[in-house]
Amino acid sequence: MRVTDGTDLVSAPITLFDPLLLSFVVCVAIMVPSSPGFIGVLEGSCVVGLALVGVDASKALAYGVVYHLTQILPLVVLGGFYALRGRFGPRELREAGGASE
Repeated sequence: MRVTDGTDLVSAPITLFDPLLLSFVVCVAIMVPSSPGFIGVLEGSCVVGLALVGVDASKALAYGVVYHLTQILPLVVLGGFYALRGRFGPRELREAGGASE
């Protein structure tokens, strides 16, 4: 087992076109209705998009997981904090849903 600092993940030479292609592939993939939070879809689209520019599938999947965590984790943590701070729980959700109908 080898321990690395992660710099070999980004050591592949990239052009200006590569991130744009990856963004396009990810956007098209998550545009289709799928699982909540796009779990699996976003990672799979990262693998496909990065494979188009020659990145190994295992590195592409690692990038997709890290990318997804950096996108979803702050939202979950901040949302949970403010829900607890405002004492907003399941009962309040049901009441708010019933009030709008």
